[in-house]
Amino acid sequence: MTINPVGPKSPVSFQREERKGPYTYYIYRGPSKGAALDFLKTIQSPTGHNVYHIVETPEGNWGKDIDGIYEEE
Repeated sequence: MTINPVGPKSPVSFQREERKGPYTYYIYRGPSKGAALDFLKTIQSPTGHNVYHIVETPEGNWGKDIDGIYEEE
């Protein structure tokens, strides 16, 4: 099941869904850290421990999982 909560006016766009073992990643692309954080604040936190929403930007990657928003290292 693909989740694509990106609205038509969002600068963040859905790219792909990746499954790696028990983990599911929803990958998005955004123009900036600010756009990524704004987008991640609007989506509901994943309900499972193995679900991640990741926004890739030129300034780094930010994600959201069951524990909230984080910056990837």
